[in-house]
Amino acid sequence: TLPTPSTKRTTNMWFLAVVLLLLLLLLLAMWFVYQSTGPRRLHVVWDLDQTLLCSITPLDDGIVAAQARRAAQPRRCCCSGGNQKEEEDYFDIIDDDYPYEEGRPNTRTFWRPGARTVLQLLKRCCTLHVHTAAQGTYTARILKEFHDPTLFHTVLHRDLIHGKNRKNRTAGKDLELIFHAKFYHNQRPDDDDDDPQAAVVVNSNQPLDTIPLSPPAFPAERCILLDDRVSNFAAQPLNGLHVKPYTQVHDAPSAVFGGCDGEMLRLLGIVLLCHLKPGDVRPVLRWFWSEPQKDWYPVFVNGTRGSGGGGTAKP
Repeated sequence: TLPTPSTKRTTNMWFLAVVLLLLLLLLLAMWFVYQSTGPRRLHVVWDLDQTLLCSITPLDDGIVAAQARRAAQPRRCCCSGGNQKEEEDYFDIIDDDYPYEEGRPNTRTFWRPGARTVLQLLKRCCTLHVHTAAQGTYTARILKEFHDPTLFHTVLHRDLIHGKNRKNRTAGKDLELIFHAKFYHNQRPDDDDDDPQAAVVVNSNQPLDTIPLSPPAFPAERCILLDDRVSNFAAQPLNGLHVKPYTQVHDAPSAVFGGCDGEMLRLLGIVLLCHLKPGDVRPVLRWFWSEPQKDWYPVFVNGTRGSGGGGTAKP
């Protein structure tokens, strides 16, 4: 039986639709690669504690017992993709902010489910940085556990910040110190674990916030700060995105030993959306502000200010 004209038209329409879809996917892939290069590349600044991980000090017998009970159970995070390293939920380290016995860890640190996989995915299209309020020794030990010396381009911890500003919580995390970076991540597997500067190389003897600023290394319009504390966005409120704090190690052990709270998937989607957007990504971030972030910076909720600087945090 010969095909009717209507059947031919339907076949041609389906063929045309498939071709257009393939062209659209090709254009999207080309745009994705284009956005990953030069000044268009997105910069993502991460907090550590309660954003990518959760550290408990001192070691809690309840946590140790809970881990022992679940040791024989299958552990797989929905974001791990079967990666055995991703399924290793925790590690023990020394946090010298607290009392400890020499050579004996006093802190158990739990990975946020999916955190390492998401970082590895974003590394391919974004430049990743760390801005943490933790001390240098703790930061160096955490960075070693990522087992990827090229994961973060810039690392800033509290030992690199001038003393008076380090204690001023209302000042937040100033991204200008990332923009005008004089320090670069240079973690090596054989670094001394007790060296407070092991995580970074500093090219100046001055405190970072006293170094005269040079032209920005990258524009604020293409930078995101991901943090669980909304007060840390005070310096550049429009660049911040509030992250649901990862603190449920005691209350929800299933979220640590195999579950996924979905927060890393949410952040992955938002960052990729910002990556694909040309130009200023800060208006996109405002679509995803949490209620605490809106309450902290109400003047920016409706986009009444166009710049990323300024703003007053709550006392």
